[in-house]
Amino acid sequence: MSDIFKEAPGPSGTVAFFEEDQGDGFLAVYAPADRKILEQIKVYDRNSLLSVKPANVNVFWSTDQTKCGVVIDGRMIGIIDIGQKRSIRADLTPTGTSPIRDEAWLNGFDQYLDSEKFIAQRERYWRARADAIKANVEENYHE
Repeated sequence: MSDIFKEAPGPSGTVAFFEEDQGDGFLAVYAPADRKILEQIKVYDRNSLLSVKPANVNVFWSTDQTKCGVVIDGRMIGIIDIGQKRSIRADLTPTGTSPIRDEAWLNGFDQYLDSEKFIAQRERYWRARADAIKANVEENYHE
């Protein structure tokens, strides 16, 4: 029995899916017509301290549909490139996970924005806005 199961339809009738089974997490590409798993990677091992919630798991395809990826807690942790027959994974640990950040691997995942990058970009935006407001206030009070 699977603990978590998420899927995303892909090219030529394939399906990318993430499955957690007895605490181990897997990303796979399945061809239903052939009843065959085309590619599979283990993205994490069972760990009593690791708690992955179904709501925090997303599976999706790159825009050119040659790669599928799994995002857990806002971080890309596994990618299968079916076009090149290769895969990559980040180590998902209870103490913190460094997501996949290699631009070549992330190319085409336009809907993905790493949560840490998002927070850093948001922080830069608000600092710039605060600096602009401060400069405007100083300019208006010094005249």
